[in-house]
Amino acid sequence: MPVDLELVKEGRFKPEPPTAEELAAMSKLDRVDYSIYTMRVELACRESREVLQKLGISTLIRAGDTAHGVYTANGDLSIAEVGTYLHVVTGIIPIKFVLKHYLDDPMVGVKDGDIFFCNEAVYGGIHNPDMITFMPIYWAGRIIAWVASASHEPETGATEPGGMPSTARSRYDEGLKVPPIKIGEQFKLKSDIIELFENNVRYPLMMTNDLAARVAACLTLRKRILEIVEKKGVEFVLGTLRKMIIDTAESVKERISKIPDGTYRHVAFLDTVGFGEGLLRLPISLTKKKDRMVFDLTHASPQTPGPYNSFEHTVEAVFASLVFQYLLSDVPASSGCLVPFEFKTTPGSCLNAKQDAAVSHVVYLLPVVISALQILFIKALYNVPEYRKEEYLALPLNGGLRALGVSGKNQWGKEVTTHLIAIGNSRGGGARFSRDGVDSAGFWYCGYAEAADCEQDESAYPVLTVWRSFAPDGGGPGKYRGGTGVSFGYMIHNSETISLTTIGVGQRFPVAHGVFGGYPAGTRPVVTVDDASSLYSTDSEVPTSDTSLVRLRRQDAGIRIPPTSTPTRAIRKGGLVAQCSGGGGGYGDPIERDPNLVLRDVETGRVSKWAAENVYMVVFEQDGLHIDGRATEERRKIERLERRKRGTSFESFEREWNKLRPPDTALRFYGEWPVPFPV
Repeated sequence: MPVDLELVKEGRFKPEPPTAEELAAMSKLDRVDYSIYTMRVELACRESREVLQKLGISTLIRAGDTAHGVYTANGDLSIAEVGTYLHVVTGIIPIKFVLKHYLDDPMVGVKDGDIFFCNEAVYGGIHNPDMITFMPIYWAGRIIAWVASASHEPETGATEPGGMPSTARSRYDEGLKVPPIKIGEQFKLKSDIIELFENNVRYPLMMTNDLAARVAACLTLRKRILEIVEKKGVEFVLGTLRKMIIDTAESVKERISKIPDGTYRHVAFLDTVGFGEGLLRLPISLTKKKDRMVFDLTHASPQTPGPYNSFEHTVEAVFASLVFQYLLSDVPASSGCLVPFEFKTTPGSCLNAKQDAAVSHVVYLLPVVISALQILFIKALYNVPEYRKEEYLALPLNGGLRALGVSGKNQWGKEVTTHLIAIGNSRGGGARFSRDGVDSAGFWYCGYAEAADCEQDESAYPVLTVWRSFAPDGGGPGKYRGGTGVSFGYMIHNSETISLTTIGVGQRFPVAHGVFGGYPAGTRPVVTVDDASSLYSTDSEVPTSDTSLVRLRRQDAGIRIPPTSTPTRAIRKGGLVAQCSGGGGGYGDPIERDPNLVLRDVETGRVSKWAAENVYMVVFEQDGLHIDGRATEERRKIERLERRKRGTSFESFEREWNKLRPPDTALRFYGEWPVPFPV
């Protein structure tokens, strides 16, 4: 069957019109019963999530990188529970594909007890490490709903371990890519399909166990939906699932209508394409009119030769991660939430890549784009008193995702492949308009994901956590400081050699921007050490963070600062790698920050004394332990006067700014300067 691109071009994740049967069923719903059973369905999704987290092997599953949803008979998402919002909408297109192409196909068909699988981005997914298992729910011989369970698997048989190869140049480097396919019948997985999957990955036990765990989660959810059917009738369930979608759509349009019409703009930049460093331009504008919003992402940099690319539908899918947990956190996560939003991209750009593009690092590319979009939301919502609240005017979690991939034999002699996900799940939260961001807040795709304990990593993988501490100067300075991320140091332990892969963005160019005078969170390096044992065998300074490791500059230890994304390489026992999860952006002018808060941050190690004196402009007393209030006030007054002297008219600034140009080495993937795709 050829790829059906129409499903991802026409309508994508938006719901279809309700059927006559659904409309009739909705008209008979009792408001109280509808409210009660909407919660029952949501709780069933939560139970399904618990089943997967308890049964799964992958550290990402155990940390909450999952999603579970209930869909209407035609594949529209009615409600979902996370885990990770990234996965919420990815079941829609695969279900619709199965209904369109396989329902009446005598060689495939769809029957009660069938189990389906998909991890192919072309068919509506994100990237191939994100795997979804889905099943139809039958009643009286017909499909009345679908259920799905999704999770991230840190191994796909790609050219490098971990499923996200930095050196990928096309889809053919990224490993297992399965279109919607039947993998089970009569509620049992097919042995030949299991053998096929296991034969394509480096960690077959994890693949099979986690697949079976997702099936168990689907069966749990299916059972709960059928219990409601038995008690309230099939008509009630059909009406409830459709009404969830329609209600959320109306709620979203009502909220948007309260925002003043206008256009808001922001430009973000990326500093890698995967196998090499280079500047990518990611512009975005938000145009709001009545109850609609249009996001214009045209004129982004061209499709890259590496894996930092996105399909157009993926932009919308990742956008759901933002609105479901930020703007619409109090309504059911359904297809209805996406009704008022439209997206525009340029074909051939890195945000609308060709079908054969490598896209495995799209989850590192798009948070930079969508984080910029959240800044536009803040600017728009600030005009509405009803939305001038912390839950709406909070800067995003740091969007500069980072990961360490480890592959090889662990201390128990087993072949393992994983990502050390504590780095990804401990980003600093963005500052709010009345207080600091949350330190080590969570995962960009899910604000309440868990970071694995040191003991969990060390018991399963050949690593020793040398340090795990708040990163000094990790949060963006501001009147309210961005939450700081966490600095991690991992030493290879109990294994002679393993394969190591580093992935991420934000080493050259900030990705967690500030607002209203707040600064972005600083860039953070990746640091590797060939032999760290010498660092801990002398009386010299012992590193306790990535920045302190850099300061040592010990050539004899082989301290290096490679690009954030590097190809897989062998690292021997005693080698060390340090990475930082990154902090949130600041809110407001740093010299308006309460000096006592600056002092507290210095005392707790979240802000260095240098930053306190040179960014926040505070003056310490001679003992270095207290703030000189009068001297601080005077220094800040002088700084304001200096700023006025440096000030110039916008016309003069623009004239000089337009003369500037980055070096050609930075523009090799950028496209035409200054606009990659001119109008």
